[in-house]
Amino acid sequence: MQFQYPALLWSLLALAIPIIVHLFQLRKFQKVAFTNIALLKKISFQTRKSSQLKKWLTLLSRLLALGCLCIAFAKPFKPNSTVSKAPNQLVIYIDNSFSMQAQGERGNLVQQATQEIIGALDDDDKITLITNDNQWKDVSLGSIKNELLGIHFSPNELPYETALLRATSFIENTTSSKHLFFISDFQNNHPLPPQEIDSTITYHPIQLRPNKQNNIAIDSLAIENDLEDYTTISVFISASEPQNKVTVSLREKGLLSSKTAIELTPEGMATFQIPSQTQFNGSVSIEDNSLPHDNELFFSIQRPDKIKVMAINEADDTFLKKLYPSDEFLLTTTDYASVDFGLLPDQHLLILNELEALSESLRVAIQSFVDSGGSLLVIPNKSSNTDSYNTLLSSFGYRYESPSNSAQLITEIKTSHPLLDNVFESNVSNFQYPKVNSYFPLKSGPGNPSILMFQDQTPFLTNYNHVYIFTASISEENSNFKQSPLIVPIFYNIARQSLQLPVPYYTIGRPNEIEIPYAMQRDQTLELVSKELSIIPLQRAYNTKTRITVTDEIPLAGTYALVHDNTTLENISFNYSRNESVLQYHPSQSIENLSGKTLKDTLLSVKYEGSIQGYWKWFVIFALVFLVIEMLILKYLS
Repeated sequence: MQFQYPALLWSLLALAIPIIVHLFQLRKFQKVAFTNIALLKKISFQTRKSSQLKKWLTLLSRLLALGCLCIAFAKPFKPNSTVSKAPNQLVIYIDNSFSMQAQGERGNLVQQATQEIIGALDDDDKITLITNDNQWKDVSLGSIKNELLGIHFSPNELPYETALLRATSFIENTTSSKHLFFISDFQNNHPLPPQEIDSTITYHPIQLRPNKQNNIAIDSLAIENDLEDYTTISVFISASEPQNKVTVSLREKGLLSSKTAIELTPEGMATFQIPSQTQFNGSVSIEDNSLPHDNELFFSIQRPDKIKVMAINEADDTFLKKLYPSDEFLLTTTDYASVDFGLLPDQHLLILNELEALSESLRVAIQSFVDSGGSLLVIPNKSSNTDSYNTLLSSFGYRYESPSNSAQLITEIKTSHPLLDNVFESNVSNFQYPKVNSYFPLKSGPGNPSILMFQDQTPFLTNYNHVYIFTASISEENSNFKQSPLIVPIFYNIARQSLQLPVPYYTIGRPNEIEIPYAMQRDQTLELVSKELSIIPLQRAYNTKTRITVTDEIPLAGTYALVHDNTTLENISFNYSRNESVLQYHPSQSIENLSGKTLKDTLLSVKYEGSIQGYWKWFVIFALVFLVIEMLILKYLS
């Protein structure tokens, strides 16, 4: 006979308690004899003898009842040698995303799951184990026990439906029994997996919940303002419930630079100041025992590079010189007649400032510039030759129509467009709209977004990727757009977006496109290097810049050096996503097939399904029988 819970057999030691109590009741007392009571002595001796027998029988029945209950809770069974003791296919998925770092009854939730798996299965049991970033197919538990105990937390956050599909793909279509265990905390930041899966698969969702649902997290960091002498860094922190005091530390290259304490209600902001116009590789951190992954946030501040802007003019360019100051931009202006095509490949933004016509050689140079990753801004002249423009614009899906001399107000502002992101705090109202006296109606393909539109819903400014097109002259004779407050964010952001300036940090697991102002040869590569590892990201070289793309190649948060030929070009910081920092979960009643039993109990019931003879019910019956016998003895035995 074997037991599912042999540790409960230690409770049999409690049977010593009623024995000790019974022995105290049998203590001998001093005899005092009286005269003329010989008959009473005989009666007393017979009564004492029957009383002792009654007590011994009561004790025995009580011990047997308690002993049977203890054995029943240990769940005795006998394996059936004629039936396989384990299901043919046992697939276990463990969610090892960062939310599973929360502390359960026995360590974090992943540790709790692995301990229950090891406690329920034998070393020779075959399983398929799947996590968010690894898998072991049809292996014995003993061969992967070390890997199971050493499961690390992964920044790869899989939606539950994706994880379920991945787990079911490991189940072979055979006649053997199939069991799928889906172990997760089921956070409500993802919808629950489908309630129906293959009918041949027995689905066992197991929800693990932490003891406490309080977490303090560094949500984000922003460079609030960049003044002449110092830069202010704002750190945004949140908690599940208000906190009286949270200490926030600022470090540069691992060394403590500054500390401050803030109050969370349940959100708060800490601010630090660092010298301006300097390179700073640092991190901000807090101390919290719930989820370690969101306790530190790395960031890098680079020395800003000047953006190269070239304007080819047949109109006044004074407004461009005001919009692009020399401390941030390197502006080159030239007349159309004296343009140097050799300068084009080195520019980030090219502005065609009211040219009447485009020569074939200029069109070819512009097309090559745009194909190489450069940005283009087209401002037509009110008497422009549309045919020469359309030869260029047709490659981007646009075409100027014959000019219209009807005046139009610019009334539609697409504040949601990336060019105007964070420009307006709310929807625009009570705005003095600029106007034009004439314009070129623009024909474009479907899906090309407009940024500014006339009152008749035709575009005034539109774009295709990094090509921006005005449909009217903005000269003072034709428009008052130069006096409008819109001109500053429009022209400034077009230039800023022609080169992606370094941001403080990027998020691991998301598509990140990073542009650096270094031209690389085709056979040259860039590396992201840290103390722990070196990675070669996907990269594409342009004439004046290189674009690297990073999604989930970075496994560890930190600051990485972007290295070319043993030379560090700049530093780039990566941080884990904060999507799982809020400890909120799907209610258990909404999870289909959730039994409420522990993982170990469910595994044991599956492991011995149809292959054991359980005896715990018999021991419960025996316990009840002995309790009834005890009651009968107390009532009828005199």
